Amino acid sequence: MKLVDEFDAYLIHPTLPNIEKYQKNPLLYFREEGYLAEPIFLLSKDGETVEVPDEYIDNETDDINSEYLKVLAEDRERNFHIIEYMLTIPTGTSTLVYACTVEHAEFLSMMMNSLGRKSAVISAETPKQIRRIHIAAFKRGEIEFLFNYGVLTTGFDAPKTDHLIICRPTSSQILYEQMVGRGLRGPKFGGTEQCKIIDFSQNITRHGKPLAYARFIKDWEVQQVKSFKEDEVIV
Repeated sequence: MKLVDEFDAYLIHPTLPNIEKYQKNPLLYFREEGYLAEPIFLLSKDGETVEVPDEYIDNETDDINSEYLKVLAEDRERNFHIIEYMLTIPTGTSTLVYACTVEHAEFLSMMMNSLGRKSAVISAETPKQIRRIHIAAFKRGEIEFLFNYGVLTTGFDAPKTDHLIICRPTSSQILYEQMVGRGLRGPKFGGTEQCKIIDFSQNITRHGKPLAYARFIKDWEVQQVKSFKEDEVIV
């Protein structure tokens, strides 16, 4: 309390709207006001339902550990499905991809480049100068797909992100919102009206329940579609 009292005079206390719509759902209010983009969500089922064994859960974070992410990164059928979908994304748009491992990000980027879709990779091992070059090119639209693992969850500013592809499953609500948050800057913040989110975790469960995406869909009142082409809403 002493620390709070010491610095309280320097805190900025925002004036928040005292209206029923904001009080009921702040996220929906900021979306309707144009500060947040509207998330349009597609769950892609890429195989039979798989239960994550407890041995693949990190005791400290209570999230899926790196060993299981490595297993997914080496799944050829799953990777084929991911690449097949990415090729349907229109040219001239920007897509941020969250891979399962650094090697996974590098593999997917290599495949997309070989298929004529300009791509780049950013990881914790990427030199800062190269990282800045890739991010700047992504913002300018010179790179269509920016692949990463574990580094573009916070502090990354690329407001004109049209698509987010989540290949990495997680049971962490905080991590999930950090990932999708990179594409949810609205028009009033220089972003987009909508951001299309594609998640490849529908067939992965923990204790028989879906992962963090399920709570995100509920809390953010997200519109789900079966296909972006048909824009068919799931009921």
